[in-house]
Amino acid sequence: MNIDSSRNMKRAAHTLLLKNEILIVENLAGLEELHGENFRLFAVPLKAKNVAALSIRAFAEILE
Repeated sequence: MNIDSSRNMKRAAHTLLLKNEILIVENLAGLEELHGENFRLFAVPLKAKNVAALSIRAFAEILE
């Protein structure tokens, strides 16, 4: 899932969130496995400099 339409390159939601220093995590897979669970999400960025977008290692810890 992407917060902006890929057909509109103005990317209004991305612009607003990033302007307010709110990071965006999108296009995650396997989230259905977390439905109904209490969990903690980790989004660990890969090391990079001077990039507009960055891949992360995303994983969840299911809490009891």
